[in-house]
Amino acid sequence: MFMKLASCDWIRERRHCLLTGPAGVGKSWLACALGYKACRENLSVLYQRAPRLFAALALARGDGRYAKLLKQLARVDLVRSSAPHPRRLGT
Repeated sequence: MFMKLASCDWIRERRHCLLTGPAGVGKSWLACALGYKACRENLSVLYQRAPRLFAALALARGDGRYAKLLKQLARVDLVRSSAPHPRRLGT
């Protein structure tokens, strides 16, 4: 499975990949490795922590830049984001 993900074909095909599992199993490490490999394949990669990405989207929606921001994000081949802590989702 890792070799298939490392081929970056799923990125070129505009597919999604969601890494889930308990803390400490290497989700972040794997996501970083896939992002690094994508860069080596000349694909564009954006990493932004989920809270900052959500805040930027909310601000853009409020000041009229939402469509422009979505277009900018759509031009990136791979958007890597860290998930917020589950307890913080409800607050």
